[in-house]
Amino acid sequence: MNPIWALGVFVIGMTLGVVYFGGLWLTVRRLPSMQIPALWVLASLLFRLGVVLTSFFAVLQGGWELLAICVFGFLVVRFLLVGCLGNTQE
Repeated sequence: MNPIWALGVFVIGMTLGVVYFGGLWLTVRRLPSMQIPALWVLASLLFRLGVVLTSFFAVLQGGWELLAICVFGFLVVRFLLVGCLGNTQE
């Protein structure tokens, strides 16, 4: 496996983590101001899952090793965001 490809896929995984978990964070923060919060949550979930699962499937075409690297990048962002944003209170 080419290390440049592995690094690129890791960055893709991190980007997907920012999209998914950042979108989740924004969704939760905007809930109090929404008129129909359940619709907002559902739309956000479907969009985030659609982007992430489609991207994971595209990466999987290169082999399970690349998918594992991508998921690792995704989880790294999750742990970083929980560490940074997990204790924020207003």
